Amino acid sequence: MMESLVDEPVRTVLDALSTPVALLDADRVIVHLNEAWRSTFQNGTTAAGEEFQIGRPYGVCVGDAVGAGTDDEGAIDAAMQGVRSERMSRHEGGGERWWIHTRVMPHGHGTQRGVLIEKEDVSERMDPEGTAMSYQAVLHAVHFAASRFLDGSPWETRIQEVLRRLGEALSVSRVYVFERSTGRHGGEVFRHRYEWVTAGLSGQLDDPAWQEVDVDALGMTDWVELFEGGHLVQGVVRSMPEPLRSALSVNGVLALALVPVYAGKLWWGALGVDECTSERAWTLPELEALRAAAGLLGAAIEGRWTREELERGVVQAEYARGQEEMLRALEAPILPVHDRVLVMPIVGDLRVERLARAQEALLQGTVARGAEAVILDLTGMRHVEEGSIAGLTRMARAVRLLGATVILTGIAPEVAQALTLCGSDLNGLATCSNLQAGIAKAIQLARRR
Repeated sequence: MMESLVDEPVRTVLDALSTPVALLDADRVIVHLNEAWRSTFQNGTTAAGEEFQIGRPYGVCVGDAVGAGTDDEGAIDAAMQGVRSERMSRHEGGGERWWIHTRVMPHGHGTQRGVLIEKEDVSERMDPEGTAMSYQAVLHAVHFAASRFLDGSPWETRIQEVLRRLGEALSVSRVYVFERSTGRHGGEVFRHRYEWVTAGLSGQLDDPAWQEVDVDALGMTDWVELFEGGHLVQGVVRSMPEPLRSALSVNGVLALALVPVYAGKLWWGALGVDECTSERAWTLPELEALRAAAGLLGAAIEGRWTREELERGVVQAEYARGQEEMLRALEAPILPVHDRVLVMPIVGDLRVERLARAQEALLQGTVARGAEAVILDLTGMRHVEEGSIAGLTRMARAVRLLGATVILTGIAPEVAQALTLCGSDLNGLATCSNLQAGIAKAIQLARRR
């Protein structure tokens, strides 16, 4: 088993990689650690377990820099079933804090089945200043998507500008939408419907090979299972199986991420991004923002269907009200922008009837994610109704009772005037002029705790 998994060609390829990689056999024993792993993570036996070494079970090993092998057990289980996964983890020691991005993927097949585990230190990508600048742009793109998809216009007339804003905010090479469909021969296919491409890069919308993507022919059945379960797909292309790897490489794709688009309970398609300049590691906030955009698109699609059915007199009034509630819930998404920092962007009119739903969602999100700082971003708020300001301050005080610091950002002059005139109690609430400053402040506060 060990020799078949790590013959000379495999060893040569793994040692040539710049990122640390460990190869496990079917018994989860380490059979190879590439040169990058040995130079990065070999730091002696720790008190809590054994050092990562060839011949040892991965689960008994612990490294000061990389953490415990037991942390990856769930991902290894999935890889043994043919499913790849990724996660971000935070580590601390000696007064320092760093981030490790872990990718776990299947390797080999049959009796020569194994698992590849790739670790990468991505701490530089998680610095407060860069994080604030990046996520400010991403959240503004989600603001934009909400305002365009929820304004009652046909979503098809809005999709192109939404894709452009997402692509520019995420700094990716392509953003695209696939629709799930049935092919000419009865099999499942993805139809390429919409696309935005960065300057200087060719698009795929007019490429016949990507107009009707045969799921079975490209070996994407695992993707279908993940999408049907509401899960996303992400990763670097070089770790994907053939013939999918070759099909993507021809178009220069090095890394991608796709999230399913659901119109109600129906899986309609997928919203995806390509990176053609580097093997990018997607952060949790970036993926959450992509999910939020996909949710808004799905809500717009279902809203369109509902209106069409209402015009034909098919849908009952109760069903219509249910769809309206779903659309309203998406007006104030909750996005994690950093470890223990949440943002709720308030888009559109701050109507009194929205406050109860927004407060319930925000309190649940604060508890579920253990948030230490919550940002209420009012940049996209258009008008203020009587009573809504008092409700906003009540919501902020409720979050504070859970132990989280509340920061208000993007307060427009008319909102500031309303806060002053109604005599709202702002004691204990921090304010920042814009979302970027608010994220930087929240990260600083969270790190002090």
